[in-house]
Amino acid sequence: MKIERPVRTRLSVFVAPGLAGTRASVWLMARPITPSEQVRLASDDGNEACCFTWPDGENYQVRCYNNGVPIRFCGHGLLACAAAWQRLQALPRRLCTESTDYSINEDGDGTLWLHARGVKCIPIQVPETDWFNFTPEAAAIAGDKNGYWIMRWPDGFDLKELKPNFAAICRSTNRALIATCRADPGSGHDVGLRYFAPQYGNNEDSVTGSAAVVLANYWRQPKLVLRQFSARGGLINARILDDRVAISGNLAMG
Repeated sequence: MKIERPVRTRLSVFVAPGLAGTRASVWLMARPITPSEQVRLASDDGNEACCFTWPDGENYQVRCYNNGVPIRFCGHGLLACAAAWQRLQALPRRLCTESTDYSINEDGDGTLWLHARGVKCIPIQVPETDWFNFTPEAAAIAGDKNGYWIMRWPDGFDLKELKPNFAAICRSTNRALIATCRADPGSGHDVGLRYFAPQYGNNEDSVTGSAAVVLANYWRQPKLVLRQFSARGGLINARILDDRVAISGNLAMG
């Protein structure tokens, strides 16, 4: 469907009963606006992601921001963009950022799955830090020096009890921190997580698609349901498919 002028849509992603998910503003456009104009609009947006998307041949370009700062991999923003185009009968098969391409597929029930390259997780010794009020039992790193720490607590640990020391995190690492543990049986999810990136102006994320991709490779289960224990909370479904990870979740307008 042809877009005559920019259309703004608001969606919540990874919602579930009692869990509000994370929010995205999506600007559907016929052609891109300048990066400075994107930053201006995104800086005034109060959602966890502000995304701009436009057709580019058979693919669609996407740029995502949080408080005007570019997001390297915004899983919920990409899913929100795909859903916004889907509503116009223009479902993209591939979404392209400045650095990476992501494929999209639709299940028979209309569920959208975002496919991303897997991220190798390397176990390491638990570092001696004052990042949290509880010491994890295991640790790993993923990605480059601006990638991720994975901190694992014992099975069934209440991640809501964690109190991060944001000042200590900011002065000692460029990596975002993913706190995780295996859930107790019958919890309705397999793995819990929280995500902290104060170095990038995001003390704690509401629901984090990129963290789900990392944790799918960390836990190495073919299928995984992840619950994020932020103030809003959310559920993410993940599947391992060869060297890629697919994520999905429920979406709601507004």
